[in-house]
Amino acid sequence: TCAPEIQNTTYLWWVDNQNLPVSPRLQLSSDNRTLTLLSVTRNDAGTYECEIQNPVSANRSDAVTLDVRLPGSSPGFSAGTTVRILIGLLAGVALM
Repeated sequence: TCAPEIQNTTYLWWVDNQNLPVSPRLQLSSDNRTLTLLSVTRNDAGTYECEIQNPVSANRSDAVTLDVRLPGSSPGFSAGTTVRILIGLLAGVALM
């Protein structure tokens, strides 16, 4: 979940500094604040960020790294797991 919830904002998601790809396994909530990855694969591993945009500014969160492992290997999420990514972001708002 990309937090906080602020009026008149747009929420965008980035994976490895690229726009979130279109995939039936990557689901966004109706307001784009929550990203859910269904049945993760090793291809889903990477750095995830959310960006909050409003009419006067844009702020991107710190990156969160998702590691996907094969069952029985080193720590991380096992392939096939459903993952929900939670990122907190302080958003600056300028009043004019």
